[in-house]
Amino acid sequence: MTIPNYTGEHLLPGTIGQILVLLSFIGSIVAAWLYFQSVKQRGSRSGFHYRKWARIVYMVHLAAIAAVAATLYYLIFYHYFEYNYVYKYSSRELPVQYIISCF
Repeated sequence: MTIPNYTGEHLLPGTIGQILVLLSFIGSIVAAWLYFQSVKQRGSRSGFHYRKWARIVYMVHLAAIAAVAATLYYLIFYHYFEYNYVYKYSSRELPVQYIISCF
């Protein structure tokens, strides 16, 4: 079964959002594991390296969460109603302050 692709459909922001959510989820698991390893090997040189990489991966996780929020705001602000959340909670008739609050 193939999924139809309609003319004028905005699929790229949704795909980017899905990739960012996946990146954030994987980043949180990897960062937690790296922090666990750094605590387990506290005081050694490898514990320092684990903590350094854990902080880097955690920052990637935070950036991905911020990008997901920005993508959702983009979808709501430009009224891409092909996404269920935007269709249910926003409208073209809403003033800007209510569009921001439906975020």
